[in-house]
Parts: sequence; C-alpha cells; structure tokens
Amino acid sequence: MNYYLWINDAEQGPYDIEQIRAAVADGTIDTQATARTEDSGEWKPLSQIARLNTPKPSAPTPRTSAKPAPSIKKYLFIAPVLKHISEGRLFSRVFTIAIRIFAALIALGGIVGWIKAWRLVGDLHGFGVLGGVVFQLLFLVAIYMITHVLIIRASDIARLPVSEFTVIPIVSIFFRTLGEVYACLISALGVGGCIFLLFAGDNAGGSRLFDRAMTYMPGIDIVGYLVYSFDHGADSSFVAAILFLLSSALSAFFALVFFYLLAEGTVVFVDIARNIRSVRDALQTQPPAKDETRSA
Repeated sequence: MNYYLWINDAEQGPYDIEQIRAAVADGTIDTQATARTEDSGEWKPLSQIARLNTPKPSAPTPRTSAKPAPSIKKYLFIAPVLKHISEGRLFSRVFTIAIRIFAALIALGGIVGWIKAWRLVGDLHGFGVLGGVVFQLLFLVAIYMITHVLIIRASDIARLPVSEFTVIPIVSIFFRTLGEVYACLISALGVGGCIFLLFAGDNAGGSRLFDRAMTYMPGIDIVGYLVYSFDHGADSSFVAAILFLLSSALSAFFALVFFYLLAEGTVVFVDIARNIRSVRDALQTQPPAKDETRSA
C-alpha cells in the first residue's frame, strides 16, 4: 500500500511503507504528519494509518499542516498578467497584429491609388501610354513587395523566443522592417519612374501621373527635389531618367544601410550592457586580495 503526505502545504507522494519508515527514522518527517492512503481521501496522522514500529525521533522535524487549505492564489490574476507582460509575449502579439493590420491598409490604400492613377494614363498619348502602363505595373509590384515584407516581419516577431529582454528584439526587427519597406518602395518606383521618363518625356498628363505616384513615397521632400531638378535641368528625358534611377537606387541602398545599422546597433548596445554587468558582478563577488607584504 502507498501513502501520501501533506508537507509544506502540498501533497507529496506516493511513498511505500519502507520509505515512510526510513524518513521517520532519520527525522525527515514526523509520525504525526498528516497523511492518507492511496485508496482513501481522509487525512489522518501518519501514526494512525501506518505501522511504523519506529520510535519518534528527538530531533526537530518540519511542521506540517493539519489538513489541506484552499489557496487564495488562484483568485488573484495580476501576478500571471505581469509575468505574461515581462516575458514579452504581450508586446510581440501587439506588434504582430499591428504590423499585419498596417500591411492590409497599405495594400488597400495602394490599390485605391493605383486604380485612380489609371485615369491619368488616359491623358497620355503615343509612347507615353506605354510608359504609363509600365509604371503602373511596377507600382503594383511595389505594393506587393511592401505588403509581403510586412507580413514576413510580423511572423518573425510572432516567433521570437522568450528571453530576458522584452522589447529590444522587437525594436531590432522593426528597424529592419522600416529599411526594407522603404528600399522596396524606392527601388520599384525608381525603375518605374525611369521607364516612364524615357517613354513619356514631356507628354501631356505625364507629370501629373508621375507626381501622383511620388506622393506615396516616404521622404518625398528629398526625392521630389531630385525629380524636379532632373526634369528641369537635364538636356534630355534620357539623362533625367538615368539620373532619377541612380538617385532612387542610392536612396534605397543608404536607407537600408541606415535602418540595418540601427537594428544591429540596438543589439550591440544590449550586448555591451550585459557584458559590463557580468564584469561588475564578477568583481563584486571576487574575494579581496591578501596583503602579502612583510613588515621589516
């Protein structure tokens, strides 16, 4: 027959009679400890339900509760909530949902703008129509690239493991996402704008279509100034197109480098802080050196 003991407000066991006798003999448990048999739910002193044949030890033994008492912890919810927050699961889920919603809004808004831009394509003529169609296709590619990047990075945040840091890994991925989204947008519209300038040139309605598409580009102050300078300062539409393509490529590349640098710098800063803390703890726990100098 096996026995269960109630020790330190918790049920322990099962134990056979030999284990019980050995524990009583070395003073680990008391003969008056609350216990029950495996086929009974009634708690009684151990000496009443088991044949111990062992004298009560004189050494002090741990106190045991007379009977199980309901714990109030199960009615308190703030502790598990704080644990959930400190593990970072709340932040990762919020960021994941927010990025996915933002991806859906980007896709919806981009499609609406793409549809409206087709009205301006109708104002073109000759090769300008072909340039407008190519630009619209690449604008659609830009919408797809941005949406897909956001969905992928949202999944990366959702798969982050539990660590001692709650927000730092999310911020690092967020910085990468900003750089990738900007690079995708600028590169796709840069190629589309280059082709559009080659085909459309000074075509009627071309500038309106181009300006409408550029309003969807972050950093429009810089890129818009370059477009205006190239369009009005270049000797031909070919030169303006090539210069615009180069400026877009450089903008995308340096934006990617900048945001990746922020992401990696965040992680490096945390590693430096962790190493400094480890060195400080090691110095604090190191015993003082003995004075080996001898007096004359």
